[in-house]
Amino acid sequence: MSAFAPSAVPALIKASKKPDDINVFYYTDNGLDFYGNSIFVKKSFAKKNPEIVKAFVRAYIRGFQDMIKAPTAGLDAVLAADPSKLMDRESERIRLETVLAQGFITPEVETLGIGAVDPKRLETSIQQTVQGFGIKTNPTVADIYTDQYLPPLAQRQLPPASERKPLQ
Repeated sequence: MSAFAPSAVPALIKASKKPDDINVFYYTDNGLDFYGNSIFVKKSFAKKNPEIVKAFVRAYIRGFQDMIKAPTAGLDAVLAADPSKLMDRESERIRLETVLAQGFITPEVETLGIGAVDPKRLETSIQQTVQGFGIKTNPTVADIYTDQYLPPLAQRQLPPASERKPLQ
């Protein structure tokens, strides 16, 4: 089955599959070095409202840092804010555990800070995407990424490991 691991694994476990029976093949383990989640903004909006974009990014990063420090509190806050009450805590815990380990707390993020990219890695990812999907245009790193709305590195660092509580 081809799927997004943070969504598929909790669903499979909820469907009575044992974690030991699930093998996940991550793209990065197989030669594809893609970035994951991103924040998108229309260029026209960003140009007219750079301070709003900067404020949003700062707030996002601060919330992200708080979640890294106390992931259980972050998870509980998201569940409490869900008016539908359809989210299953155990499924969401597994999802968060997966993304923390595979995407959020990485050597690259530890070095570059939250929100930054390695231009060479992003260029490779772009080329793999262009080739893999037969895209006729060839965007550059500058076409799809800017750091101009990021706060300084000191404000984007992951919290020290000593400050990170375990997810429960």
